[in-house]
Amino acid sequence: MNRCKECGKETKNAKYCSRSCSCSASNRAVPKRKAKPRDCPKCKKRVPAGYPRRVCDECRADIERRRIKESTMIGELAEKNKGTHRSWWFSEVRGLCRKMNEHRPKVCQVCGYSLHVECAHVKAISEFPMETTLGEINAEENVAILCRNHHWELDHGHITTDDFTS
Repeated sequence: MNRCKECGKETKNAKYCSRSCSCSASNRAVPKRKAKPRDCPKCKKRVPAGYPRRVCDECRADIERRRIKESTMIGELAEKNKGTHRSWWFSEVRGLCRKMNEHRPKVCQVCGYSLHVECAHVKAISEFPMETTLGEINAEENVAILCRNHHWELDHGHITTDDFTS
């Protein structure tokens, strides 16, 4: 019988009585590497140690917004969702619109209501040609932040962009 090098119990194995004792000894001899904090290459803000990305959250969101603005077109979404109704293509455009405009205040531009607001396209998505990029459709000039009532009124021609505060 041998003695465990970690806990001293008697064992039939040459060095350790269990995997637990073997791991404890190994971890003490060679500890895990510690992740080092680093700076975001874009804004030079400190990114925490062990963070899964190279850039900070703000820069990542900005990169994603810019990529969506410049590259994707309605025609690409139509091709990707081939065989579905046009409203499915537009729902994806609206989802990307929310993502691109998440930095804006969540307050209705007409009445100031803030409990539930929506992104409303001033010029309807269906009025744009298929070659239009999402950056043009979801540009801040074409997107208004409105409550449900004012969104409906805008869609049905009861209010115009002159009624908006900002």
